[in-house]
Formats: sequence, C-alpha cells, structure tokens
Amino acid sequence: MMDLFIPNGERVLVEKKKFEEKTVGGIIMPTKEENQASVVATIVCMGNCFNEDSKKQLKMKEGSVVRIKNYGHEEIDIEDKKYMVVNLDAIIGVYKEGHEPK
Repeated sequence: MMDLFIPNGERVLVEKKKFEEKTVGGIIMPTKEENQASVVATIVCMGNCFNEDSKKQLKMKEGSVVRIKNYGHEEIDIEDKKYMVVNLDAIIGVYKEGHEPK
C-alpha cells in the first residue's frame, strides 16, 4: 500500500489515532484532541533518507506510535484514507511498545 507514497527527505507519513469517549448512556463521542497542541499518530512510512541504522538510532520505525505537534504538517489522502506528512522535528517522542495511549 505504501508503495504509492514515500515521503521525501526527513519526513514521516503518519496516521492520526482516533480516540473516542463513551458516555454513561453508551453514546460514543470523538474526543477534542484536534484542539490540543499535540496528537498521537502511528508511523506508516519513513522518508527516503532513513535506513535501518538511522531508524534504530531514532528508536522509531514503521508501526511506532508517536506524539507529534498538531500544526505544520501536510494532510494528504491516499486510497480514501487521511494521512499527515510531518517533518522529523515535529515528532515530540515515541511511546514504548505496550505503553501507547488507548
């Protein structure tokens, strides 16, 4: 699937995680994370300048869950799904496996 788009340089293609809250009555409502300074996302594809060694040094790879700044990114649609292209410096941190927000 990601043969369709590879970010150039030190950019990363991410998919923003969607969180929902359930009310007492059982109604599922989206959270207000869009208004936050940062959001949680999953790395889908890393730019063409990253090799396996640089990914190990950065402690991130495809599938890593990261927190990114919620501004300064490019939103794109690929096969009817929304993604964001962010610069490497927009990634605030990487969650340890098993400790991602739910």
